[in-house]
Amino acid sequence: MRAAWWFKAKKLDSSISLESIFSDPSLSSSFNKPNHNRDARCSWQPPPMGFLKYNVDGACDKAGRCGIGGVLRNHRGSILQEFSKSVGSGSSTLAEILAIKFAIESFVNSEWFSSSRLIIESDSKVAVDWISFPSSSNPTFSNLVQELNVYFITDRWMLRNIRRSQNTRADILAKSGIG
Repeated sequence: MRAAWWFKAKKLDSSISLESIFSDPSLSSSFNKPNHNRDARCSWQPPPMGFLKYNVDGACDKAGRCGIGGVLRNHRGSILQEFSKSVGSGSSTLAEILAIKFAIESFVNSEWFSSSRLIIESDSKVAVDWISFPSSSNPTFSNLVQELNVYFITDRWMLRNIRRSQNTRADILAKSGIG
């Protein structure tokens, strides 16, 4: 337990819960370590063994039409699923939240649901923060973010904010989903 507390104190930006680290200390080694090679930090990183990673994105054009996209990969970087679809009109934040929701629904209905843990990564800090802390969200989105937050209170699921440069494939899929 002391090691879990130490990790949380040292890595304040970690989305890994204290309970998750306590139950599976190997998770702390999967946290992105500082890397002085700028290109490595800015590119997609594979998930640790036992996890799958869904990178998601939402995008809107100037007319307000929005699309979402995502790519699910394993620890080897192999693509297991992709999606790209229109979600109608709205804001970019709504599109980002809907991309996370679609990834959750896709994973829950997949063959990997019962045997894998999931990391969802988005380059939208607002969407990740709102889902992680629903009380901080815009009241318009409160029901939706509370519905999604339930998935991330277990040690099987993680939600992380990443740099846009680590999310290029999902960004391309989201933009093509606009139509």
